[in-house]
Amino acid sequence: MPQQIYDIRQHKADLRKKQSALRNALNLDSKIASKNIVAIFKNNIELEQKTVIASYRPINNETPVDDLENFLRQEGHTIVLPVMNGKENPLIFREYNKDTVLVKNNIGIEEPSEDSKKLLPSVFLVPLLAFDKRLRRLGYGGGYYDRTIRNFAEHGHKTILIGIGYSVQEIDVIPCGKFDRPMDMIVTEKKLHALNL
Repeated sequence: MPQQIYDIRQHKADLRKKQSALRNALNLDSKIASKNIVAIFKNNIELEQKTVIASYRPINNETPVDDLENFLRQEGHTIVLPVMNGKENPLIFREYNKDTVLVKNNIGIEEPSEDSKKLLPSVFLVPLLAFDKRLRRLGYGGGYYDRTIRNFAEHGHKTILIGIGYSVQEIDVIPCGKFDRPMDMIVTEKKLHALNL
């Protein structure tokens, strides 16, 4: 009998399908979850003053971050959103505030228009499909965050990665490739996950 070769890409694809269906079926009170995430963030995470923080516009039942963004702005931080810069290129980031004009990109995700100032974030709020106890994240498979973080590291720009999700998205093990960087911490509506806690 021929030996079966493990295919990490297929494993991840199968997990994405399963976790997407699970998240789309969630019947959680996103408003309560959002407020809980702010409280957990406020009580457990201390950032340097006036940090540039990359956030995201939720799609497909992703965890909302409007309340968290507002809290971070009140703390003196600047919020930016990712802008796609070609399929194989790192993301770029533009400032996002109440006056920002958002436009949909070619896959339907809202981005700041070119009128918004480009800034370089040092903290990332990262959406996810699933995560595990070692803080590995399952994303959509496009590699945008991986490419961007790797590019930042190659240019000596340090980053803190904070996954944002629901507690039910935790699974036993997420397969990890050589370019997959785990999150530094993950915040859900129930708790802060960090390896040193």
